[in-house]
Amino acid sequence: MPALLEKITRDMAKKGIKARTAEARSFIQGMIAKTTIPTNRSNILNDAKRITPFAAVGRMFFFRYDPLTKERLSQWDEFPLVLPMTVTGDGFAGINLHFLGPGERLSILDGLSIFLNNDKYDDSTRFLLSYDLLSNMSRFASVQDCYRRYLYDQLVSPLIYVEPNNWETAVFLPVEKMRSFG
Repeated sequence: MPALLEKITRDMAKKGIKARTAEARSFIQGMIAKTTIPTNRSNILNDAKRITPFAAVGRMFFFRYDPLTKERLSQWDEFPLVLPMTVTGDGFAGINLHFLGPGERLSILDGLSIFLNNDKYDDSTRFLLSYDLLSNMSRFASVQDCYRRYLYDQLVSPLIYVEPNNWETAVFLPVEKMRSFG
């Protein structure tokens, strides 16, 4: 799918569509509606250029996950899209955007843009976030329900880095895989 992310970005540029506009969002949704997503998400997980061994605060990642305590969870996402806010030696915690619908994901992404370190949307761009900061802001109340902890030992795939210029496209991809125990 990162190839799809790149294709959408190239096609938008060819058509003269400016990123992060209503026209761009409409274009992205149209392209994604025509796309088939393999059930094993192999078209996302097999992108060697974007594989990274560790999460980084303020970046965005896809990965496949098998929770250690899934029998205690009412629901989990087997293929999260996460913005890490804390990183520890054994894992990380952050916002799994898949616990929101696509429209709300975009709204949250727009709202969080006030926490970007720059407006270049390149590899230097990241969110300057913390859970404490967001939990004290009522406009981000829905984010609290999306905050999850992930252990590196439970990752079933590598972390796949999503470049900032592809964040908007990533939030619209219908790749979440919600599961429940039993």
